[in-house]
Amino acid sequence: MKRVRIKDYKEFFKDIKKNKSLKEFSKKSNISYSCLKRWSRGENLIPEKIFLRLLGHSKKRAKWKNQASYKEENWGQKIAGKIIKGLPKKELKKRMKVAREGIKDKPNKVRLKFNKKTCEFYGALMGDGCITKHKVKNKDYYKYIISFTGHKELDRDYHEKYLKDLIKEEFNINPYIQTEKNRKVRTLKLFNQSLLNELIKVGFPLGKKGQKLRIPKRLQELPWSLQKQVIRGLFDTDGSIYARKDEFYRHPHLSITSISKPLIRQLHNILRKRGYPAWINKSPSKSAQMVIVKGNKNAIRWIKDIGSSNPKHIFKYQYWLKNKNLPAYLLGP
Repeated sequence: MKRVRIKDYKEFFKDIKKNKSLKEFSKKSNISYSCLKRWSRGENLIPEKIFLRLLGHSKKRAKWKNQASYKEENWGQKIAGKIIKGLPKKELKKRMKVAREGIKDKPNKVRLKFNKKTCEFYGALMGDGCITKHKVKNKDYYKYIISFTGHKELDRDYHEKYLKDLIKEEFNINPYIQTEKNRKVRTLKLFNQSLLNELIKVGFPLGKKGQKLRIPKRLQELPWSLQKQVIRGLFDTDGSIYARKDEFYRHPHLSITSISKPLIRQLHNILRKRGYPAWINKSPSKSAQMVIVKGNKNAIRWIKDIGSSNPKHIFKYQYWLKNKNLPAYLLGP
């Protein structure tokens, strides 16, 4: 596939964005924000297929086609090859040494230190997260994957505007988000062996979580200011806020659901110790259990004390606060 260089790339992106921010345009066009950022700065050439898609957002197609110059996909490698051929052996060895040292530095090493944000990250991972390690087919190395799965629409803002930034700030890792056309699922993924190993050391189960999932001893010994961040992350991913028909949708219930019975028991005990009237019930899925806190005063206390970072929960809580009822059809903003 050919690559495209636009002579006036700043004007081109200004035209196709139409007063939108690059992030907004990324969502509208379903094109990676990080790629758009590099192209809009003129750092990388644009793949021809993507360039044609971008042209669809402009009324000045003829103008931009005339400004476009095309390069073969491996044009940079060819130029680099010619340069390397002309280098003395001593200089070539020096350059190769620098390149190898750069490879050794990546991916970046992570040491898991539990502060408010990393505790919230851990809680979110306990909810909708998973860590896996598998050997790449026909290769002699492994892939180390940390992933979060959510609803394609309802968890979009939580993944893209909150969790993604938290991971970048705390671990200096750039995750990417994958969505599927025919399924209402989104997955946020990051690849880092160092962070994955740190999670295993703490006690996070590798592969299927099942009954192995529980709050590890190290986190149980943390003060409430950090423990509640773990619960917050769990609530944002495996939690819900709803009201019942037989109570005329007036009294909110806050719940966290899990198939892990040890985890549910732990949550129940922690919340009871903090004075929350929590109780355990079977989930509609039958294979899971729920820990539930209900009532107006308890809902207000939960949001003020534990809180939430997921916009769908915040929206529903604020709706109930304003209208004094929470209809079943209200799923999110």
